[in-house]
Amino acid sequence: MMFLFRSIRTCAVVALALVVGVLQAQTLRVANQGDINSLDPHSLNESLQLSSTQNVYETLIGRNKNLSLAPLLATRWRQTAPNVWRFELRRGVQFHDGKPFTADDVVFSLARAAGEGSDMQSYTNDIREVRQVDSHTVDIETRTPFPILPDVLTQVAIMSRKWCEDNQATRPVDRRKGLENAASFRTNGTGPFRVRERQPDVRTVFVRSPNYWGTVEGVQPSM
Repeated sequence: MMFLFRSIRTCAVVALALVVGVLQAQTLRVANQGDINSLDPHSLNESLQLSSTQNVYETLIGRNKNLSLAPLLATRWRQTAPNVWRFELRRGVQFHDGKPFTADDVVFSLARAAGEGSDMQSYTNDIREVRQVDSHTVDIETRTPFPILPDVLTQVAIMSRKWCEDNQATRPVDRRKGLENAASFRTNGTGPFRVRERQPDVRTVFVRSPNYWGTVEGVQPSM
């Protein structure tokens, strides 16, 4: 499946073209009155921004059709102390570049979301420390008992530590201030779609990720 997001400045019509058939592509075209400022999931806490980046990046916990909490990159979570939550991570997940997802990426991403340049700090203010227990387990210690931590973590995307380090994107930057880095225009998530093309204020093309760990309802697997 291919998903094209167009700014309404260059496309005045919203068109939907779904070609049904196992060997045929499905394309969804969407026009909007404005464009997203960045592809960095930590740089801007706005609905248009997040609705776009959530096609590419995933959080530890998501929500199902009934809006109840549901496993995503974390398969289980529980409190081990009043201020400590343990998260068991999904195994066999790959980023779009083929690198494996591990606890190290979770520790890095929560620190990145809490750091300078991030617009997601409101979701991480109550976190004191994130500790790696093993390759697929993390403990999150909060400053005080914080029973809604799983709800809060539905908003914080997980990025690849290695990709961010290799591309000098370890900190988010604010595109509204004219700042940019590799994560502003390129992506490397674990989600069902990856970015094939990005033309700011013109169009962004998402295509189905062939190595996605899960399934997407209504979308046929890549051939």
